[in-house]
Amino acid sequence: MDTPDSKAFHRLIRRNKHEPKDANSKVIKNENEEEVMNPEEQSRIFADYYEKLAVPSNEEHYDEDYLEESKYRLDRSISPNKLSLFNNIMQTGEIPKVFKTGILTPVHRKGKDSTLPTNYRGITVTSALGKVFEYALLDKMLDLNSNQSDLQFGFTQGLSPIMAALIVSEGTVHAKQQNLNMFLATLDSQKAFDVVHHMILMEKLFYKLPADIWRVVQDLYSNMSSTIKWNSHLSKQFSINQRVRQGGVLSTHLYKLYINELPEELERRWLGLNTGLEYCGSPLCADDIVLMTTDETEIQAMLNIAYKFSCQHRYNIHPGKSTLIKTERIKTSKQQHPITLGEKPIKEDQQTTHLGIIRASKNETKLNIQEHVSVARRTLYTLIPVGLNGQEGLNPITAYKIYQAYVLPRLLYGLEVSLNATQMSDLKQFHLKTLRCFQSLPIRTSSAAVYMLLGAFPIEAELHKIQLSLLYSILASENTKLKNVMERQMTVNAGNSDSFFSRAQEILNFYYLPSIAEFKEHLPYKSVGKKILTGALLISGQTSYIKKWKKNPH
Repeated sequence: MDTPDSKAFHRLIRRNKHEPKDANSKVIKNENEEEVMNPEEQSRIFADYYEKLAVPSNEEHYDEDYLEESKYRLDRSISPNKLSLFNNIMQTGEIPKVFKTGILTPVHRKGKDSTLPTNYRGITVTSALGKVFEYALLDKMLDLNSNQSDLQFGFTQGLSPIMAALIVSEGTVHAKQQNLNMFLATLDSQKAFDVVHHMILMEKLFYKLPADIWRVVQDLYSNMSSTIKWNSHLSKQFSINQRVRQGGVLSTHLYKLYINELPEELERRWLGLNTGLEYCGSPLCADDIVLMTTDETEIQAMLNIAYKFSCQHRYNIHPGKSTLIKTERIKTSKQQHPITLGEKPIKEDQQTTHLGIIRASKNETKLNIQEHVSVARRTLYTLIPVGLNGQEGLNPITAYKIYQAYVLPRLLYGLEVSLNATQMSDLKQFHLKTLRCFQSLPIRTSSAAVYMLLGAFPIEAELHKIQLSLLYSILASENTKLKNVMERQMTVNAGNSDSFFSRAQEILNFYYLPSIAEFKEHLPYKSVGKKILTGALLISGQTSYIKKWKKNPH
């Protein structure tokens, strides 16, 4: 390449990784469990599956009264005169049919049986011009998520899934500090985006949007259709009578509105964990919902509300895939009854995974580190064809850059936790061994030399970077829930290293940076803050390397 091109560089890496170009199954099972090999017949099977999924179902436990009430309120709100007025306003702005159709590509869910259509996620590609129109429409929908719960962290500017995970972690710290039992339930919503009922969605939108904008959105979600693309074959076209498109510009915003009443209802009833005076009982990220409380009766009440909400909004919560974790610190004399989700007992276990982080009643940090080291090692193996293989591979600096981009994020994700010496040692050993391999250095080479020759940071510094980056994002966000939890933890848990905010303050002190309180008053721009942090890390790292080098020069 004559000129550096980062996109081309990463494209070459992806092309050379040990991943098949076509991860789709060559065999698909039909409704009779018969194996089908013909691509055209396979595309028909997917079309039938997604067509059925796009038709609203009527199951016994669904709340028909709620649906009728939505229809009644919607019909009353849109009087014939208003509807006529809307039609006149929108007479020259009807949605073209091409905006309402798309090509749906089934994408296999990693780790699941690839022969079953149910184990594929449908991603829809729509008209490029239609997407531009949706962006323009979104700019006019200013009040769409204006009252969004502060416990929603998915698809929101300035927020991230790791912040939802942080709320869970701080809630766990609070329960441990108060020596209280902890009940944590993760709910698995089946096909959440695919079963959004259009009438219920439109009724919610009606009270949020100006009349003319609402009419456009209603027209956009009327007479929708899709075609399956599978192995270069296109299926028949079928109607979409429910769902928000995964890949649509408006989809995530509409889904957040659709689900928003659940955390609001739980908070209004004050059901769930409180960190001090701040309610933190039901953080959610899109369709990943967590319920937390220190009381067994409360967790049952919360599950009842979540189940009722799912019945009203016509989606299923899988009781077998949803998990309840009990952390008992106080023995109770009360007779314990099975905790249920609907009419079925919810699965109880010692651990579960939420947002890529293992939650467990015991040894949670140890389990996460073991899993992350395993994932990072597998990622390294897939990058061997690219040249991450020591003596005959890429030059060490290039190898380190690839390691930083692809391996370190997987190694450190979700580890904004307090690590003891043994746990940090596991991470350090993996990190140091990898950097030695890139430089083909003997195992007895001092760690200071390994880092200095490559210009790399120790794993502790890499962890500090992501911790302070998260702290900056919290300070820069407009989420009052996070900031109130931070204020409370900094006051009550100032010396508790289990709390993220206490650890963040210790890190700032270690690098002689301003305190959290000072950053709150004068928060620098992100680019400036990044330079300040990098400079502090470099100065601290150089001092540390020199000390280690003098102590052990060989």
